[in-house]
Amino acid sequence: MSKEVLSQGEIDALLKTVEETGGEHFTDTEEEALIELTKLALESAVGAMSALTNRELELERPEIGLNRRSIAEKKIPAGTVCLGALFEGALTGQALWSTEGALSAVFCDILLGGDGTSPPEALGETQLNTMKEAFQNGLDASAVALSEALGERVKVSAGAINTAGAGHEEVPYFSDYDPDHIFVELTGKLSLPDLAEGELRLFYPAELARELLKRLTARQEADSGDEAAVGSDEEPEPPAEVPGGAPEPKKEARPKAAPAKAPGRVVGSAIKVQVQPAKFEGLKPVATAPEQQNIDLIMDVPLHLTVELGRTRMQVRQILALGAGAVIELDKLAGEPLDVLINGRLIAKGEVVIINENFGVRITDVVSQIERVQNLR
Repeated sequence: MSKEVLSQGEIDALLKTVEETGGEHFTDTEEEALIELTKLALESAVGAMSALTNRELELERPEIGLNRRSIAEKKIPAGTVCLGALFEGALTGQALWSTEGALSAVFCDILLGGDGTSPPEALGETQLNTMKEAFQNGLDASAVALSEALGERVKVSAGAINTAGAGHEEVPYFSDYDPDHIFVELTGKLSLPDLAEGELRLFYPAELARELLKRLTARQEADSGDEAAVGSDEEPEPPAEVPGGAPEPKKEARPKAAPAKAPGRVVGSAIKVQVQPAKFEGLKPVATAPEQQNIDLIMDVPLHLTVELGRTRMQVRQILALGAGAVIELDKLAGEPLDVLINGRLIAKGEVVIINENFGVRITDVVSQIERVQNLR
């Protein structure tokens, strides 16, 4: 076959691509950038959820594709947990995060205090809300990663969460777009080793992908401009005259240190600079006039007093597992003094007493008056 003529198979493939993508197209470089950014955000989210469940989640490198809404929504299997993700700040728009039902059920069982071996057959409102809270931790971590990559603040918050039905009628995210709207789809395999695995899909409109690439390009151009500015500052000194008419050899120009780049990014070649400890002159005391204070002005200001028995830290699954008769272990020993706080600041310690059938606190130790005033500031 000649280079000028396409086979019927090639023509059919081109027509199918145009039908599915509406003519929308991303270059190989743009697709690679979207994959890397998405991989960065998803790995940060998965890392946060691994810490939350104390289980190591594994994510494979995602693959990218373009589809009309009418085609994209059909790729979501029934039972898949779908979560809307709302972008604010440098990026505005919404995306859809979906995880397959079997994987979601195991993940939910672990969040609720199980070991993942007895997942629920169906996810009710309580289970979905629990997963939404866990997903929010992941979205917060991905927002930090995107903010560092783009050099601008990005906020991502969890929206509606639900389970896809057999006819996809229970995924309200797609109903906000017409059937021909073009979506970017990134798909990767997420697994809980020895427990479950499934597809993790991320859908977002093509215009949000374009905005993401625009912000990334702007960041790269700004970094390139910084490097160019550093290079332009390196000017050789003119040769100086020395006795005998021979010019003094040129001194080698010493490059200036490049400005710090965003964490996790390396731009251009490394510049070797000599680092020496800074030297400062000794500080001398300066006499100041005593501060005039008049505490009488605030004597009538109401304050909030709290007596704290103790504290503890609990995970989401532990809180959801609480019921009547549950015992919460605090960080104080029996008989240890209680903390007396004013507006959250410690001012004294005491012990519990009963006065006329009411609880009270007998002060056993008080911080100094100066410390009390300082704590109230």
